[in-house]
Amino acid sequence: MVIERDGDDSAGPSMIATRDEGVDASERDADSPDAASRSGDARRTRGTASTQWVTENSALPLWRGAVDAPDRLRVETRDGRLLELRLERGTTHRLGRTSRVAGETNDLVCADVASRLAARLRHDGVRWWIQRRAECSVPLQIGPKEIARGESEPLVHGASVTVGGMRATFVDRRYVTPMVAPGVVDEATGLLSRLGVEHELVTARKRKQPVTLVLVKMTLGAENTIEKSGYSQSATIAVALHEAFGGSVVGHTDETAVLVVVGDRAATESCTQSAAALVGRCTLSPTLVVPWEIPADAADLGQELAMALRATRLQSERGSRG
Repeated sequence: MVIERDGDDSAGPSMIATRDEGVDASERDADSPDAASRSGDARRTRGTASTQWVTENSALPLWRGAVDAPDRLRVETRDGRLLELRLERGTTHRLGRTSRVAGETNDLVCADVASRLAARLRHDGVRWWIQRRAECSVPLQIGPKEIARGESEPLVHGASVTVGGMRATFVDRRYVTPMVAPGVVDEATGLLSRLGVEHELVTARKRKQPVTLVLVKMTLGAENTIEKSGYSQSATIAVALHEAFGGSVVGHTDETAVLVVVGDRAATESCTQSAAALVGRCTLSPTLVVPWEIPADAADLGQELAMALRATRLQSERGSRG
């Protein structure tokens, strides 16, 4: 089912999601001319994903998109050097203090690790995972979380990795900068979170580009089940959108996949139809595909994103009753 705004039916059968549908009075007031004339500081205080960080740090995009380059563990060694350990998808990497240990070979070597057989790293098609080996004789932490022997933990962009004396940052090459603000990355997929999507909307707007959101959500009652891969259906759909639209901004938030389309109406319609076809191949569950055009004069892009997510959620609830 494709839901469109403002009565346009050019993309096929639709239910109409008007601009104010599913938006409460306080949100409508926030889009009024009076609200648009308020200062930037006042707009930042509203209860959306908008933050001062987004407003003041959005000159350049954070998201590069799919690239043919390895991810990395960026290590600051004890002697002050910068060491980058390359992570190639499709390879199970072994991390340790020396390269050869009792017939095994470590392809990721750092003396600061202090354990000869410390960890394994593998990519499951969505995220990298690090496993502390049973032989590991030193602590292994991801952020503040200590990992027990034999256990695995996913890595997303900017994650802090500590193995013995090694201090490293995981760098996902799809991101422009090696570090981003907390909350920008979706922990479930490694894609952008709601805050990250908002940042990319702001950068697109500063380039004066027309932007439309394409939101995908399961209808209420269609369980967002965890599949054999270990990922929910909404996460699986978000990853599939990323693979299909590699250069585009894709996020995952509130059990909703969000594709950011930069371009005219024809580009939006093409992407919406392609997304709907892709979703049909990903799941048999009832799913909504919702194009939401961002008005050129929108005063608060965080508010627009919040309204789009809310309208999509309400339509999914109505669709389950219909």
